[in-house]
Amino acid sequence: MGSELKKKPSLGSRNNFGLEIIELELKDPYMYHLDCAIFPLTKDKVIVATEAFSRKELKQLEKYVEIIPITIDQAHTGLTNSVRVNNYILNASDIDFLKKNSTDYKLERNKNNRLEEIASANAMEVCYFNLEEFLKGGGLLSCLVLNINYQSYKNDLL
Repeated sequence: MGSELKKKPSLGSRNNFGLEIIELELKDPYMYHLDCAIFPLTKDKVIVATEAFSRKELKQLEKYVEIIPITIDQAHTGLTNSVRVNNYILNASDIDFLKKNSTDYKLERNKNNRLEEIASANAMEVCYFNLEEFLKGGGLLSCLVLNINYQSYKNDLL
């Protein structure tokens, strides 16, 4: 009977999906999905909240892509919860509704500045959306979409 059982392929097997699987563990309780800590910018570059992962995990990622580091605070405020459409990075921001002397405003401004810096360095443009009501439920922009636009990542930027 034991010889009838087939060996289950490992997660890292290229045969399962036609791609290399890199296992990452989210340890931060505010990062409950992978899009809270990682955003694939291009086929060769990935924005990563590097503090969220071990050195070993980051080394695994670096074998395949260039890591663009961001801070945990930038990830918590939604930098990686972006959506890419061609040369545009779509992101949620409620900065216009925050008090300029508040901690939330400073964190949001820091996130937006970093995202714009990354976009500029990669010939992209950022478009912000006010999702203030949706943010109350804890979701961000990437929570509103089903990412099936993987074709954008296969092509070089225009």
